[in-house]
Amino acid sequence: MKDKDFKKKVIEESLSFQNGTRLECELEICRKLDDNGDEFNSGYKINKVFNQYVGDAVTEMPSGKKRRQKAEMEKNQPSLFD
Repeated sequence: MKDKDFKKKVIEESLSFQNGTRLECELEICRKLDDNGDEFNSGYKINKVFNQYVGDAVTEMPSGKKRRQKAEMEKNQPSLFD
């Protein structure tokens, strides 16, 4: 878990988890080769958590807010070639 803001909220117990909780995140899958040359997943790393979904409720994380604001700025930025 590399997202310090999300980890802090979990440790402080300000976020709850229950059956059906989903995370929208940036996931890094680490892969290795075995002796036969076949690839297999050796680990997973969560780099950033953008949103937490519990049923219909959405909790936006700080990195999700930054991503949304960046997308809005890029959308509203006039193109140099228009």
